[in-house]
Amino acid sequence: MKKTKMSIKEFRSLLLTLDEKISKEEGTSWQIELEYGRETFIPTGEEVQFVENSKTGEKCVIIQITRDI
Repeated sequence: MKKTKMSIKEFRSLLLTLDEKISKEEGTSWQIELEYGRETFIPTGEEVQFVENSKTGEKCVIIQITRDI
């Protein structure tokens, strides 16, 4: 499991580009955890979108944080 540390400003609206193609089955088993201080925040399905560029096949995940921590 890869963990990345970042500031609260950096994860308010975050775009992560994935280097490899992810199958739909694998994508549905992902769990994303954001940690701030002692609190762990797990975004809901509405806050996480998996997007694929139809021309390049590049996939990314978009996480939209809409609450103050």
